Amino acid sequence: MSTVFSLSSWLVLPFWLAMLVLPKWRWTRRALSSPLVCLPAGALYLALVAPRVAELFPVVLAPSLDSIASLLGTADGATIAWAHFLAFDLFVGRWVYLDALEQGISWLVAAPVLFLTLMLGPVGLLAHLGVRSLVRSEQGTGWLRRGAAALDGASATLFRAGIASLALLALFVALVPFDERTITGVNPWIKPAKFAISIAIYLLTVGWLVGLLRLSTARKRFVESSLRRTCSAYC
Repeated sequence: MSTVFSLSSWLVLPFWLAMLVLPKWRWTRRALSSPLVCLPAGALYLALVAPRVAELFPVVLAPSLDSIASLLGTADGATIAWAHFLAFDLFVGRWVYLDALEQGISWLVAAPVLFLTLMLGPVGLLAHLGVRSLVRSEQGTGWLRRGAAALDGASATLFRAGIASLALLALFVALVPFDERTITGVNPWIKPAKFAISIAIYLLTVGWLVGLLRLSTARKRFVESSLRRTCSAYC
């Protein structure tokens, strides 16, 4: 069961990376246009649940805190729940991705929301619904488009690098279950994950601040190149 748990994330991770890193690539759109991308994780869930229906059905039919805690406290129960999360989070993430494209939401806005959906499913869904409501209102559409244009115009390079760092964060987190090593009691992928989220916050914040500077295009490019060199040396 430990092996199943460790390998299960790879059933959905390629689709998440494609949505985050290559959202407008035609093969990403083609793959995510079909709900069948959720089939592998769903099939895994079915394979895990089918032999245990007699045991699981009474628990979900009349759930209580103690019974659910007892179920999730076992290796089998935790793996089944994880497969459930993988299948449904991808289904929701796929809808968020396709809806963002349909609504014309800038990817500088949609990518962080999609990342939230990957990490904290319902939080990302709520964030997308909030952004979607702004887009569908005339006033909100103007505000969002102006904001996205300002961000992209301020420093597209820094913002795209920030989004790439968020994608790396997702990759590092997904690798944690595959590596049982510890360094001073901590999984070795936790440190790169911390660096990835720190660098993402740094790049996105500085990219926004650069847009507030009243500098010529040449000077802004100089600032960006200096920041990129600093970030490269830091990494």
